Amino acid sequence: MPLPVLKNLNSNAAAAVTPKVTIWNGDAGDGDYTNDANYTNNAPAEGSTVYVVNSSQPITANLNQSSVSLKEYRIGPTYRGSVGTPSAPLKIQAERLVIDTKSAQVNIQGPFREIHVRRGSGRVKIGGGTANKLERVIVHGYTNEVQITRGQCNKLIVGRGQSNVVAVTNITNDNPLAQVAGFDEIRCGSGSKVLTSSGVNELYAAGKVEIDTGNIFNARLTEEATVTTKTTGRIDGRLTMYGGVLDIRNPDTGDTFTIDAADLYGGEINTRHGEQRPAFSTDANILGTVVFNLRNGTEIDIA
Repeated sequence: MPLPVLKNLNSNAAAAVTPKVTIWNGDAGDGDYTNDANYTNNAPAEGSTVYVVNSSQPITANLNQSSVSLKEYRIGPTYRGSVGTPSAPLKIQAERLVIDTKSAQVNIQGPFREIHVRRGSGRVKIGGGTANKLERVIVHGYTNEVQITRGQCNKLIVGRGQSNVVAVTNITNDNPLAQVAGFDEIRCGSGSKVLTSSGVNELYAAGKVEIDTGNIFNARLTEEATVTTKTTGRIDGRLTMYGGVLDIRNPDTGDTFTIDAADLYGGEINTRHGEQRPAFSTDANILGTVVFNLRNGTEIDIA
């Protein structure tokens, strides 16, 4: 029995929409994000993929475009201009932002589902807010420095290499199960460094992580890791060390540095440069060789 054939007799039915791809070339010379003449296929529209390549023309006008949702915004290695300015960043929203250039100055604000920084200099500056969140920032190992300037950022992943990431105070996350204020998760690969003035719920360190303010919930350190705290008050969950160094530099004006629980397979806990002595409030399992390098005259409490 032949199958019936269904025909759409509605002449008003909407045709399938193919997302547009357009490339910034800046040919108009006015730096206007919305000027069709600055693109190979007109200015970005809803669902567009935008490439910024093969040009040195800056993007400096009509920068508040967060009402248009893009699929991807990609700044390629052949772009040598500037996107936004430190005081007036380009404001867009996209599923994905890719920064893949060492020759451009980039100042851009989300929201984005994820950001990939593949190459970059100290001039890569990104930011979000409670309404303009950064879901996930992934910094690959080619980058020199990235600044996260404000707002909400759930996950920061920094690959192995020589990347430096600086994040200011008051970073937030939207995980309803988060235990402390700050990032929901930070992962820092070997050879890279993260400096933050906000706390973190889940910290995975193989490189260097320095936390100026805020608490840590869970922290895991591998053999090459160094985690430095300056005004952090606690590790509220569990510290797991397979090696590396926990360098506690808290001043005497802060709270006592309390570690709720720990599994210590190796590594070093150093308080010589601080004025606080750490205390373990629940349990500390010494499961390998651990060095406690304490300031003269101080003691450590291990429950």
